[in-house]
Amino acid sequence: MTYILTILIGLFIHSFITIPSLYVIITRKNPLNIFKYMMEGGIAALGTSSSGAALPLSINGLEQLGGVDERVVRFVLPLGATINMDGCALYEAVAVIFIAQINSVHLGFEQIVTVRNEDHPWEMFSSQIKSPKLF
Repeated sequence: MTYILTILIGLFIHSFITIPSLYVIITRKNPLNIFKYMMEGGIAALGTSSSGAALPLSINGLEQLGGVDERVVRFVLPLGATINMDGCALYEAVAVIFIAQINSVHLGFEQIVTVRNEDHPWEMFSSQIKSPKLF
């Protein structure tokens, strides 16, 4: 139960605190507007477990409803859907730490940072592998 809760809390912090904070810092705009325009794509991604299936809905929401420049949307969204696999990277890093704890292996701060740094670059390319998902 702690394992699942850790992953859910990590995903919540990343999705609703880290990413919106970066958006505010970079653009000085309200992130709730972007959430509103991408809601349909987000629901489709949850329902299909596929960022590719949700991509047209997200593009439509940002271009038609959000008024975001078409060139920006059509460059950033496909690129982000391909290489931005933060949820999978979080899951795998937590899994490594969990397995180490089960086997009574103590990981220091440097080792935990190494797990994160070694795991994340591979996640950028896992979308190129057919069905890379772990759950």
